[in-house]
Amino acid sequence: MKNLVYTFGIIATMTLSSVANAHVHPTDKSAKVETTNIKNVAPLSIAVAQSDLSTVRKFISFGADIEVKTEVNGMTPLMYAARFNNVDMIKLLLDNGADKEAVSKLGFTASKYAELSGATAALALLK
Repeated sequence: MKNLVYTFGIIATMTLSSVANAHVHPTDKSAKVETTNIKNVAPLSIAVAQSDLSTVRKFISFGADIEVKTEVNGMTPLMYAARFNNVDMIKLLLDNGADKEAVSKLGFTASKYAELSGATAALALLK
């Protein structure tokens, strides 16, 4: 589990560094970033897992796919927010059309990830 957390942290740091260095004009709504070449995890999902509301808002404003799923486990950004009990992130994602009934490759919804993680506040919001 520790190795997974460290690996995820490294991937997130590398990805967000790449995104921060991208030269996209702030008013260009055509820019879309959906997946990285690092383990095929969407930058949006990484920002959600890092509880970075500001970056998530930017990705949404640039048209990022709010339902993008990771190739490995099929988790959506909402599932990551639920897993980490991030109520503010869940509200933001739901307000922008996230599907709380979406199912991962394991057959779990965001509510199930919240339940498995003991994320009671997230679970209450998703019910």
